[in-house]
Amino acid sequence: MLRDPQIARAFSAMAAQPGRHHSLQSLAQCAALSRSTFVQRFTDLVGRPPMTVLRDLRMRQAAHQLTSGTLTLDQIAGHAGYDSRSSFVRAFRKAYGTDPTEYRERLSHRR
Repeated sequence: MLRDPQIARAFSAMAAQPGRHHSLQSLAQCAALSRSTFVQRFTDLVGRPPMTVLRDLRMRQAAHQLTSGTLTLDQIAGHAGYDSRSSFVRAFRKAYGTDPTEYRERLSHRR
């Protein structure tokens, strides 16, 4: 990714604050590229579209926060950039194959 500093800059913004309300337009602006050029270069370099990578970063952050056990599900959803708990639960279920509360309970039993 370092071969393309513009894409690296946008990826860094996503990784540093995955819960921020990023859009293709805002990420393209961060990279100083047009939207279509940004999507093409990002996908070519990373192997997946930017919004898919962002969703994965958000779900990874949420899974980590679920293991800490100190935040509510609504707080975790908000930190992951979701305005709606139901949207967050659907995305988490798609990423991990289980509901966030079940994920948290399963991990707490392993400790």
